[in-house]
Parts: sequence; structure tokens; C-alpha cells
Amino acid sequence: MMSHSPVKPEAFRNSRNLSLARLSELGAPFLKLAARVSSRRNPGLPSSWRRGVLIGADHIGDVLYNTASLPILAESFPQCEWHFVAAPPAGEILANSPFLKSCVPSLESLGPLDVALCYNSGGYWRELVAAVQRGIPNRVGYIHKGFSGLVTHPVQIDFPQPFPGYFRSFVAQLTGNAPSWSLRPRVFPSPQDGEKADQHWRELEFDAERPVVACFVTSRQTRGVWPAAEFAAAVQKIEKASPIQTILLGAGEDLPLLRQLKTNFDLAARLSAGRLSLLPLIRFLEKCSAVLCTDSGPRHLANAAGIPPVYIRNISFSQVEAGRYCETEVDLAPDVEFVSLEDEAGVFSRIDPLAVVERVLEVVRRGHRGEKLLNPP
Repeated sequence: MMSHSPVKPEAFRNSRNLSLARLSELGAPFLKLAARVSSRRNPGLPSSWRRGVLIGADHIGDVLYNTASLPILAESFPQCEWHFVAAPPAGEILANSPFLKSCVPSLESLGPLDVALCYNSGGYWRELVAAVQRGIPNRVGYIHKGFSGLVTHPVQIDFPQPFPGYFRSFVAQLTGNAPSWSLRPRVFPSPQDGEKADQHWRELEFDAERPVVACFVTSRQTRGVWPAAEFAAAVQKIEKASPIQTILLGAGEDLPLLRQLKTNFDLAARLSAGRLSLLPLIRFLEKCSAVLCTDSGPRHLANAAGIPPVYIRNISFSQVEAGRYCETEVDLAPDVEFVSLEDEAGVFSRIDPLAVVERVLEVVRRGHRGEKLLNPP
């Protein structure tokens, strides 16, 4: 392979994907020509951009932690309106954001565009291809996994770092800023969102004199996640060891499992599944003392609310990438990464539920909350 190739072998865990990336670089001149023909416009300087779109991963957590860098992007390109592609329910997170013109469920929902920020640090070729097919002349993206022929404004990967840090570095390189701003998510609940949270809190009739810990024990992820029953066992011990009030939260489809766990472990926990959309849920969490959760969307919801999440990192991911990105986070996963499915049970057996309980109690006693970045629209 030629020495000037942008492909970084250390970013690959699959040799086949590495070979495909190298092959894409051999065909880079042809990809560049095809992209130019498709767009029918020449790439321009950033100062010429007027309508841009952000396309990449659109799960709740992905959207949430990338909001930390939107202010810098908007401030650096005041002449450009930005649109964000995120399907429901993740797109709800972006409501009322002063840094975006719109959030749409698909790229096809938008008219002509000058630039696409293809910010996915993994399989970004899909977004690049979509941008080319839409005829977008300027395409900002990574090139460390090949397909540089589809990129007009390359961004260098700073690898590895926590997932939210990638987009911060992406924006920093694009705007010429130092990547030093906080990674805490920025959200903008409306007064109505706050009213919905208040109403639901009143309906649950919590004792105002006792702290509340919100517990999310389910995950859409199928690998590397501490089992829901282990979380329930920890919740049981929290209730027995302290005056803390607990609540099991989740999506509407989680309700049968949450009811089963409440019964099986004789929990006093209140239940709330699918009762609040995302922004009211963030306002609801703001009233809690801590969140106990999987390494999933609720972890990032807690960070947005400014309360500490005690979470079990996904052990099938990179330890650095899935690691802490806010100072208030408490990661209780063992010191491992990229654990195979066959080895997960053995690794999880090393997590002592009592240690989980002790850390939750410590966080509640400390009463530590992060900076609040909940703003009115």
C-alpha cells in the first residue's frame, strides 16, 4: 500500500473491512470523478456555504452527546443554516435548538444543500454515498477508513477518544477552534415540557423528604450489557439499605419486563414506561438525585439533566470510546473491552452488586450535580 494512504489500520478490528478501505483508496480518483459528476457543482470555500446538513448515527445517545458541539458550529458559520437528520424519537432531542434550522427524519426531506457534514466516525461511507446521490457538492468527512474520493473537505481522526469527543474534534478542525469545550449535552426543553414533568412527578407521589434514584434497566443493545435482573437485584439492595426512593423507567414496550422485575424482586419502586417523551423526561430526571442505568440513551439523558449517571459501560466496545465524557459520570464496568459474547457472563460475574449499591449511595450522599445546561427556547 502506498505510504500516503489515509487509511489507518489501527482503526479496524476486521481485516476484511481494512482490505475494502484500501481498495477504495485505489479507486479514489474514480470515486472523486463520479461524485463531481453527480453533484454538477464544484466544491466551494466554507464561506460560501448557506445550507448545510448533519448526517450520521441517529440513536438517542448519539444525537444527545453531539449537541455539545452544535453551538461552536453555528457560531463559526453564521451565514449557514444547519439541518440535522435524525429519525424519531431521537430527533425530539433537538426541538427548540437555536443552533439548528430544522431536524428532519431523512435527507430526502430537504431541498438543495451546499454542504453535508458526514460526522459518523465508523461506517461513514454510507452517509458520504447518500450525500453524493443527493448532489451535495461539499462533503466534510473522515478518511481514515477509506473512501477519501467522496470527501471534499477531509477531517483527521483523533483516535481513540470518547464517542462525543469525535464530533468535537470534527467541529474543531472544521472551524479552527481548539477542542476544549464541555461535552455535556445541550438541550432546550420548553415550558410545556417542564409542566409535563412536574405533573408526572406529582402523580407518582414521591416523599419530598427522601431522594429519588431513577433506574433504567433495559437497553436496545444486544451485546455487552449488564443483565436487567442484575440491575433489579441492585435496586432491591438500594431500597433495603437506605431511605432512597426508586423508580423503574423505560419505553412503553419495557413495561411488562419492568412489572415482572418489580414482582420477582419485591421492589417498592414506582414504574413509568413510555409516559414522557424525551425532553419532559430530561426535566423529570433533573428532580432526581442520581440515575442507575445501562450504557445506553438514559446515560446521556442524565448527563443532559446535569445529574450523575452510575452506569455499567458496554464491555463489547472500546473502553476509551464508551468511557466517561462528563465529570459526573460513574463507570462501574470492569477494566476490559471488546469482550466476546462467550466471555460476557464471566466478566459480568466480577461486578459486585453491593459495590454498585455503595457507589449509588455515595453519589446520593454527595449530592453532586453537574453544570446545568437546560435552557428555555
